[in-house]
Amino acid sequence: MAAESDADALYSFLESRDVNIDTEFMKKEKIDLAALRVMDDKELANFIPHYGDRVALRSYLKKADDQRKKKSKVTLVASLRQKLKEMRRPKKLSAKNQMSESDSDVDEGIGQTGTLNPYKGNQNATKDSRKVKFGIKSKLDDTFVNIRVKKGGGPRDITAKKSSKKRELIEQAKELYFGKSGTSKLGCVDDFSFDMQNFEEDILDDEISVGKLYEQTGLNKLTFYLLLIPKCEYHEELPKVQRPLKRPRTTNSTGNISDDDDEDLPDPSLSDQREIVSFDILSEAMLAADMPLFFQEPNNNPDEVDDLLGFNTVPATCNSTNSASCIQTAHCSEEIVPIHSLLSVSSNPRHHQENLEPAAINVQQDISLKIDKVLRIHRVTLLDEMLVFFKDPEIMNKKTTFEFVSEHGSDMNGVSRDAYSAFWIEFFRRSAEGEESRVPALNSKWQGEEWQAIGRIFAKGFVDQNILPIQMSPVTLIVVSFGEVSVTDKILNDAFLNYISKTERDTISLALNRDSFEEEVLDDLIDFLDRFSCKQRPTKENLQSLLSNIAHKELIQKPKYATDNMALGCREVFLSHFLSVERILTTYRDMEPTPKKVLKLIEALPKGSSEATSLRYLQQYIRGQNSVSLKKLLRFLTGSEAITVEKIEVTFTQLEGLGRRPIAHTCGPLLELPSTYLSYPELRNELDSILADDSCFVMNIA
Repeated sequence: MAAESDADALYSFLESRDVNIDTEFMKKEKIDLAALRVMDDKELANFIPHYGDRVALRSYLKKADDQRKKKSKVTLVASLRQKLKEMRRPKKLSAKNQMSESDSDVDEGIGQTGTLNPYKGNQNATKDSRKVKFGIKSKLDDTFVNIRVKKGGGPRDITAKKSSKKRELIEQAKELYFGKSGTSKLGCVDDFSFDMQNFEEDILDDEISVGKLYEQTGLNKLTFYLLLIPKCEYHEELPKVQRPLKRPRTTNSTGNISDDDDEDLPDPSLSDQREIVSFDILSEAMLAADMPLFFQEPNNNPDEVDDLLGFNTVPATCNSTNSASCIQTAHCSEEIVPIHSLLSVSSNPRHHQENLEPAAINVQQDISLKIDKVLRIHRVTLLDEMLVFFKDPEIMNKKTTFEFVSEHGSDMNGVSRDAYSAFWIEFFRRSAEGEESRVPALNSKWQGEEWQAIGRIFAKGFVDQNILPIQMSPVTLIVVSFGEVSVTDKILNDAFLNYISKTERDTISLALNRDSFEEEVLDDLIDFLDRFSCKQRPTKENLQSLLSNIAHKELIQKPKYATDNMALGCREVFLSHFLSVERILTTYRDMEPTPKKVLKLIEALPKGSSEATSLRYLQQYIRGQNSVSLKKLLRFLTGSEAITVEKIEVTFTQLEGLGRRPIAHTCGPLLELPSTYLSYPELRNELDSILADDSCFVMNIA
């Protein structure tokens, strides 16, 4: 009917314009409004010869469509409003239900009219059970940390009786996370003591029930946390760490990651197996609390074979019920060795004698000699992660390489140089005092163990990669190597001038070279001395003595705790390399980069004028760098801010357009320099843009 009405309206419109249309023919050919809407002008001309009539027809059809859509929207909105009204209306009860429920309905929001409002009253009050959420945490010192889903934890929803109390909730949670068998990724249920926290993370009262908690809090859903407290008799044997350790994977000599199946275990005959160590927040936190390292059963997905609370050097396998706390060695597929015996030397020899088979004891004695460490680190947490690795004194006897997580660089010395350099840059930024030359600064987070680890990094970086942090005051290196008595007054005073800012240095130099102090110089000197808590008035006679005392306090006395502990980790190494204090000072001078020294390192064989021109532009760029920018350029080229290599090879490419850029390979070191620069400003602009962004140090090339 609506379609006929629309057609009649159309015909009336056409007749008003004196358009003669054979309506019978149109009906016979089924030319209705829908067909007219899709006809092009040529087809429409067969029925309406005049162009103006055709334009008017299209305008009419458009207005009709707009009105229809508007009406449809209004109808839809009205329909939705009507439905909402009906949903909000109280529901009528039948006469039978009104009679049977008249007594109880008064308390549940049913009025005298016999209507029920579904939004009034608490329907959960009539149930004898409620939904609750469980989480799981593991003990860390005096706190607890959440265990993630892939570790076997994560949030779980269950239905608990309102009468359930703490004991019943713990039993439900144990079955939920450990299963009926009592074992899961978390380990064996017998390995833990259990407690429970409420939603406010306070220990749950033994006598309060779920229903009572719902009444007291008014919450829609309660959350409880099952607390795991490991039962471990080896508490004192485990190493302390500050950063989490993610599950390391064992690689064979070809670099392939071994699978978890027995047939794919590393060949015991291979002596160059490597220990790859990486980080995970949960496991770091557990190790930081001296908690035991438990291991899960391997699954079929190597990306998810993460140790729950620690790290291992080979895939874990165990046939016992307590499979989460043992590890299979790479040397013997039939010997099971407790992880504690592989990580540290027990203070209880009897324990080892009772728990290790002879073959496993031999493995323990020589395992550190047959494993190279591949240290997997993140750039954003590099400082803390390096400290964790170097807390182990045995690392000094191992060949170590580095891998940056999510980067492609393969360590052929370049990655290691960059790792040590990045460590010292972050160290000087966060934990050192001074300007051009800096000394360690004590902080509340680091104790003797951490400073010893810094000493090992100091020594191993120098021995393995020739990395000497030249921003470290030479006084510090002399003290940790030869002791305080080897620091002469001249060395101390020269180092102090580099320790203070340039403005203060200029003030001191001006004062020392004047016979008397002008008022402005005297005011600056007093402000300077006041900064170091020196209240004595400076004079020409006592100024040098005051400066020497301040220098001794700032460079030797204040960092003494740090340098004493650093010496425990590096003194023996430095004594064997630096036979005298003068050798240390000479090394500092040789490694300090200058444009002239860097230019001597450049080796290139240009072919043709374009390559020679690009090389000349590079040399001009190096000559124009100041001390800070030159160190950054040197790190971009070699991985180190100091001069640690004998040469920097330069080759040439034909890159053009947006793809043109210098490409550095720190392992060589090698620089691929485009030979397509038309002017020096082009090369300067590209290198400045690259070095302005710290992402230029990310290893994007394998």
